[in-house]
Amino acid sequence: MSAEDVPDLSGLKTKGTVSSVDLWRHGLTKTTAALRLGLDHLVTPTGQVVGGGRFSAGTKRTPTQARVHELARGFLFDMDGVLQRCGVAIPGAGDFIRYLRKKKIPFALLTNECRYTNEQLATKLNTLLELTSDEVILQPDQIYSAACSAGDFFKRLLRHHFRGSVYCIGEDGLQSALRDAYASVGSEAEQSVDGEAGPVPTVLCGADAFDAESMTPVEFVCIGSVHADNTRDIERAAEYVRSNAARVVYTCPDYFDIYSDGRLAFGMPMPVVELLERVLGCASYGLGKPNPHMVRMAADILLKRHHLDWTNVLFVGDSLNTDIRSAVENGISSVLVLSGTTSLEKLAKSAIRPDYVFESVHELHLALQEGDQE
Repeated sequence: MSAEDVPDLSGLKTKGTVSSVDLWRHGLTKTTAALRLGLDHLVTPTGQVVGGGRFSAGTKRTPTQARVHELARGFLFDMDGVLQRCGVAIPGAGDFIRYLRKKKIPFALLTNECRYTNEQLATKLNTLLELTSDEVILQPDQIYSAACSAGDFFKRLLRHHFRGSVYCIGEDGLQSALRDAYASVGSEAEQSVDGEAGPVPTVLCGADAFDAESMTPVEFVCIGSVHADNTRDIERAAEYVRSNAARVVYTCPDYFDIYSDGRLAFGMPMPVVELLERVLGCASYGLGKPNPHMVRMAADILLKRHHLDWTNVLFVGDSLNTDIRSAVENGISSVLVLSGTTSLEKLAKSAIRPDYVFESVHELHLALQEGDQE
């Protein structure tokens, strides 16, 4: 498609059109800005361009000068690639959080991160984003992670009298969530026929040895992210799958992460999951996004507390296959940011389409401020 085929960008008459050059802050002509961002590849058969449109022109509303709060009364954020990237803050993310706090716009974080507890995540983000005052800091109860989802998965099984043990490949966040789930039954020793205390369900991690006399059989292997060598742990997990027919669950469908300088970071669950499936012929089940349980729990955190519904919320993420897919499948308006794992080239080939595209949350922040001034 040539530059001449790009629709006129001067008006914002429908959701999906591109906002003014001032929004993108490139100082280019409208056509040049569209081409630099690759938007000529994103023209749909109906002539719409996927781009960062002003929030006063949403699909559920006529394009009046309605203020931004009428459309976006709450936000659901992914974390990695949106607010931070492998331990480095996304530029402008801290300012955006401070803006939302100032405007009293509620938000929650929905992340497939499973290496840290919610308390560790909140502390880490507050430090990275330089959120220091009590009025703006992130709280642990604003976060729902894939580790939380794994814990809830096993809590449900245990409520229904499941009593198998689980072998965990993961770091503090996942291990803590599983041990919390098992804490309610860990002290309830099963009674054998002669009244002696029997084996109890247990969470095994790393090199923990299985003891058939004190532990129930390992019936699940739970695979999370581990950014360290874990070859021996994978072998132990494979043996539980091979010899015990243990079922496989995992926290995140990603194969890699990306450092802030563009280097690839391995240690994500999917290479291990696929190895077990291919070698042992087992099946697996994902507990993180896009599992609908994640969105249901986000509803408890965001919607019920603040009396919202999904028509008032924007889901901001960097991944088409987890964040934007979750939004699309649950009827939530979506914002894709290009500061993480998705490029415009990947977006152009995807059947999953976001409602808005911004380079980062900084540009999203500018769009919100623009809506405030109308």
